[in-house]
Amino acid sequence: MANIIKIKRSAVTATPPALEEGELAYSETSGNLFFGLTGGNMAVIGGLTPMNKLAGIAPNANNYSLPSATSSARGGVKIGDGIEVNGDVISVDFTGYSTTSEMNSAINAQINALVNGAPGTLDTLKELADAISSNDTEISALLSSINGRMEKSKNLSDLSNKSTARSNLGLKSMAEQASSSVAITGGTASGLTISNSNMDGGSF
Repeated sequence: MANIIKIKRSAVTATPPALEEGELAYSETSGNLFFGLTGGNMAVIGGLTPMNKLAGIAPNANNYSLPSATSSARGGVKIGDGIEVNGDVISVDFTGYSTTSEMNSAINAQINALVNGAPGTLDTLKELADAISSNDTEISALLSSINGRMEKSKNLSDLSNKSTARSNLGLKSMAEQASSSVAITGGTASGLTISNSNMDGGSF
């Protein structure tokens, strides 16, 4: 025995005004299939409305990203090399990474190289700063002395008073005369050897 299911149909009304419980109706205007519920209510169980919803979901169906994990909420975590997740267990392979002992050893080596055997009272920046501050006067005097020094490369050209310097060395005026033309006035010269000279005593 074949059962016949009758469906109400309308080409004018988008939504049926009322349906009996279990009654079906299709609207050509809205393109929806309606199903009657208890109390005169109805629900859309097919047609264009559900299809349009699915069509809107489909293009973005694969654009889902996990939320970021926090200390209080679960979320997506990017796994790097050497990390394996098995259920709730995370395993990390530390091959090739330094151990705590190796890192401490490397840090201590760098600190020792920086200190380089400095005495215990001057092996920190704070101790050096305190030492400089407490000897500020002596350091200023030393810097002043260094700034006033003569430079070897200038060969005495940086003397502030050349005349006084010559006098202090006992050179006096002779030190300024050219070797090819030396004039001596007054005084006594002894123990001299004179050669290839042309001495003219003058005439009268």
